[in-house]
Amino acid sequence: MNLYLFGAGSSKAYDISKTGQKLPLSVEFFETYNKLDISSNGWVIVGDIVNYVRDYKGIAPIDFRFLREDIESLHSEIQLKYLDAIENQDMRNIIFYGKAFTQLVFLFCSVINEIQNGPESTFHKRFVEKLNDDDTIITFNWDTLNV
Repeated sequence: MNLYLFGAGSSKAYDISKTGQKLPLSVEFFETYNKLDISSNGWVIVGDIVNYVRDYKGIAPIDFRFLREDIESLHSEIQLKYLDAIENQDMRNIIFYGKAFTQLVFLFCSVINEIQNGPESTFHKRFVEKLNDDDTIITFNWDTLNV
């Protein structure tokens, strides 16, 4: 039995995305998002994330494209406020934080899907082919190349 541990960046080497982008580390997430076509696609709804960073980070909506926030920290921050609003039955903030939280989850998915929706990763494929039934993989990544 072998144990394989993947940390942040283990999918960073995937460089054959049709988008020309690599999977971002958490601190690169918004910078990468803004390089993708989806950042200007009206169907990718981010309005409540924009409102959240306006209200809590002091970043004007016009400057959202320059956001350099760690996506994991922002996700946790919004989630905690959302759970607190639920616990306190604060309906106005349940809606506000809930919408921002949901949009952030969909934004995660959209960015990851855009970048990984390309040719198969030769490195990851070769790695999987060498695994045995009793091998274990633990990953701390939120991307799907290591799943």
